[in-house]
Amino acid sequence: MGKSLAFLHGAMAVGFAEKLCDLCGQDWEFQCISDRDEWARYARSVDVLISPGYDKSYPNHSALKLLQLPLVGSEKVDFEAVPASAVVSNVDAHQTAVTEYVLMTMIASARRLVTSSAGFMTGDWSDSSRTGGPLQREIHGSTLGILGYGRIGKQLAQSASCLGVRVLVCNRTKPKPDSFYVQAFELDALADMANQCDFLVIACALSSQTKSIVNAEVLQSLGPDGTLINVSRGECVEEEALFRACKEGLIAGAAIDTWYRYPTLEEPSPMPSRFSFQTLNNVIMTPHTSAWTLETIDRRVGQIAENLRRLAAGDPLLRVICRNL
Repeated sequence: MGKSLAFLHGAMAVGFAEKLCDLCGQDWEFQCISDRDEWARYARSVDVLISPGYDKSYPNHSALKLLQLPLVGSEKVDFEAVPASAVVSNVDAHQTAVTEYVLMTMIASARRLVTSSAGFMTGDWSDSSRTGGPLQREIHGSTLGILGYGRIGKQLAQSASCLGVRVLVCNRTKPKPDSFYVQAFELDALADMANQCDFLVIACALSSQTKSIVNAEVLQSLGPDGTLINVSRGECVEEEALFRACKEGLIAGAAIDTWYRYPTLEEPSPMPSRFSFQTLNNVIMTPHTSAWTLETIDRRVGQIAENLRRLAAGDPLLRVICRNL
């Protein structure tokens, strides 16, 4: 019996190829595809497409059994275009990495790590205790608000509470009570939660409900002592309102990992926003790396390999988000 065929499309999926071959190369053939003509040539024999997106421009994979996303977000998938034969699944396994990133940026913001380090590298001792520099903050005893109480939110709440941080949560549906948060808010009460927070973390999925949910009102409620941390999607936070809030000191600052512009073939190195966040000394900027760790990728590849095994065996698939059958 011959091997089943899986296409890999997109930089992230292609990057998984070697690990997938090591895990299930005996039963599966993996082809990295970029040319649409090549796609069309094999369309009727492809069992699995591993890709971050799917739309009507893709060749008609009439025999496709599984569209496996190599990440969590599904906003690049036009579900109406996915063949009726296919199941759509995603992966997660990134909550540990994102939790560590959030805690890192909370501490870095409280201790003014980036600006203090940059200044000291030029010989500036003005932040030093020896020169009467400004006092820094501890996160112990602070209040953290988490928008989105899924896997990331729950692990973050657990880890932050262990550090003496008081945790509030805001979620689309009322979360089950646990020992890691002290109060839950509905989405329309986000500003009320922000008013109590030293740190506000965006960890929700992007949807019609959450697009621009963090607006000028929420940022004003967060206030001049509050820091925003976005590890979700850029569009969850109103772009101009965030820039203005950081620039004018309406909030203490921000740590931004998810953006409004991303590389394309036509523009491989764009600035991540139409506003010059890079000129602000109270903003930590990272290029969507909060989940990008060796351990996360190993876990995600393991989930994909397990789904391939399950597909071949006829077993229920993991993390199904759409079943067109």
